[in-house]
Amino acid sequence: MSENKGYYKTDKNETSFRRTWDKEEYEKRARERSRRLKTGDEDSGSNSDNDPASSNSKKRRSKGKDDQPDAEKKVKKDLETLKSREERVNLSGMLGKVQVVQSSSIAAKQPGYYCKTCDVTIKDSISYLDHINGKKHLEKLNMSLKTSRDSISDVRAKLAAMKKKISEKEAKPEYDFEASINNTKLENELKLAKKKKRQQELKKLSSKNAQAENAEQTEISSIMG
Repeated sequence: MSENKGYYKTDKNETSFRRTWDKEEYEKRARERSRRLKTGDEDSGSNSDNDPASSNSKKRRSKGKDDQPDAEKKVKKDLETLKSREERVNLSGMLGKVQVVQSSSIAAKQPGYYCKTCDVTIKDSISYLDHINGKKHLEKLNMSLKTSRDSISDVRAKLAAMKKKISEKEAKPEYDFEASINNTKLENELKLAKKKKRQQELKKLSSKNAQAENAEQTEISSIMG
């Protein structure tokens, strides 16, 4: 009868190399953690100080905060709130054109959408929009991703402006198609009448000039005999 062994002369059902956990210990910690969350006292448990996972996570969080320079913290605090653009982003204005960029960097010499603020070139319009709306680009413009909270006076001013815009739109007279056609016809008739009058004046003037020339020729011929 052959033995049930593997290639390395070990039992095929042997799983001692796999990682194991103390289930009772972790269940105890989970129950203790849920009890602390219910009572609202997270610092009262003795297991929290002895829990290596929680202590390591706290160390990582504190280390990440301490590693951040004070200057960087100050810069982030001084950033202005996010503002809306006053004009639309023109993505098709330079389509098919070549633009000379005054920059010595390699990014400025590549084809695509060039961002002068960040000195980078983006290959397509979608990525360019993502870039100019991104955190790094806005930080260079001294803006953060946070928006300002409007006050009651701001809301009232906005509502008043919208009401004024609606009232001005309603006060404008409606477009009358028939009246517009009649006005166009009248303008064309006036132009045609002026043109005919001018032609008649030119015709009269030319006839007078012809008569004067004929009289002059007759006088010259009579003198010459």
